Amino acid sequence: MKSNYCIVIILTFFLSCISNKNPSPNNLNYFKIEGIENPFPLPADLRPVTEDELETMSKEATAPIKDFLAFKESEQVTHFKQDQYPFRQVAIFSSKKIIPIEKIYSNSFVRTVEMRIYRKNPVYLNYALVQNKFLKIGDRRAFKLKVRSLKNQKDTVYSTYYLVSTKTESLIINETSRTYEDIQDVIATFMIKSK
Repeated sequence: MKSNYCIVIILTFFLSCISNKNPSPNNLNYFKIEGIENPFPLPADLRPVTEDELETMSKEATAPIKDFLAFKESEQVTHFKQDQYPFRQVAIFSSKKIIPIEKIYSNSFVRTVEMRIYRKNPVYLNYALVQNKFLKIGDRRAFKLKVRSLKNQKDTVYSTYYLVSTKTESLIINETSRTYEDIQDVIATFMIKSK
C-alpha cells in the first residue's frame, strides 16, 4: 500500500512538471527597454525585432498583426517575436506618466481596448473577450485582457493586453499569439522584481 501511495505522489509530481508550460526564471532573458526603469523579463524564445524586420512584417501583416505593429513609429515601443511556432509577438510601450490602477477601473480598461481596437475595425467582426483579470502583487498592479479573434473565419488569434503600474512606472504590453498560452507569469515576475 505504501509503495502505491509513493508511486502516485511521484507520478503526480512528474506529470505536473511536464504540463507546466510557463517559463521558469532560468528560461527568461532580461531586456533594457527605453522608457522603462526596470529590466523586463521575457521567455528566452522571444528576441527583439530589428527595424528591417519590422518594416517587412508591416508589409506582410494581417489585421491582428497590423494592430501589433501600429505603434512602430513611436520611440517608446519595443517589439519582440518568436521565430518558431506558434509565432508569438510582444510589444512593450512605456508610459510617460504613472497610471493609477484600481480594481474598480477594470471594466473601463476592457471598454477602452474594445472600443479603440475591436469595434472600430471591421476586420474584427468575430471576436470574444475571453479573460479579464486584475493582478496585484504588493503595491504593483495590472489589468489583463485576452481577446480571441478569427482571421479568415478559420485562424484563431489571441491578443492579450496588460496595463502594468509600479511605484516608478507604467507600461502597456500587447501579446499576439495563435495559442491561448500567454506571458502572465512573466508579467508577475516583472511586478515582483520592480522597485
